[in-house]
Amino acid sequence: MGTVRYTVINGEVVAEKRGGVRRLYVPDPLGSTVALLDNTQAKTDTFDYWPYGEESAHTGTIPTPFRFAGSFEYYRDSARLCLFQLAHLDVVRGRWLNTPSNGGRDGGESKAFTIMTPPAFLFLPAQKDLKARCPCGCGEAKCRCSWPPPPTKCERKCISKAMAEIQSCYDDIQFCRQHHWNNEYCKKQGDICYETALKRLKECIASCKKTGKPGYITPPYIPPWVV
Repeated sequence: MGTVRYTVINGEVVAEKRGGVRRLYVPDPLGSTVALLDNTQAKTDTFDYWPYGEESAHTGTIPTPFRFAGSFEYYRDSARLCLFQLAHLDVVRGRWLNTPSNGGRDGGESKAFTIMTPPAFLFLPAQKDLKARCPCGCGEAKCRCSWPPPPTKCERKCISKAMAEIQSCYDDIQFCRQHHWNNEYCKKQGDICYETALKRLKECIASCKKTGKPGYITPPYIPPWVV
């Protein structure tokens, strides 16, 4: 197996060099890789996903592991599992199998980490309700094609903004744990940050439905140690 080198800018995977050929990653608003471009800007691969991250289609032969949420360094461990930091995401069931325990220093991670699966908390019903809520009244596999409805352009902007805010929540937690004295305090601040981001996302989507434009009422979360 040859060496593969990845280019990462500000925490975002933007390109790879595989077998001497450099390819650029083309992400969607959620950070999932939807295409690879070679040095002539020609598409060599395309990717499509079900809302929880399960891959629905792949054209091309490049085995890049940074696919669903790949820009955020979600690593495709198998057709079913994505690895992020120390946790595995089951993209078929749409749930985390574990979360980091921070070396056993506290009881677990904050909500800001455990809900970082981009689409999982936005439009999808619970897995058990998928068939019941499917408008075509058919089996689950076919229903996934039509439910949930895709987000509008305005809603995609809301989602992209929310993902950036949730990523900041996670970064703030790590900063707090490196420079603060109380892990429980850091975890609590992470939860407040996440709840604020989710509230702002709901406000933004509501504004899209009402006015066609993103809008917020709640100000963004600012860590106490920044003020």
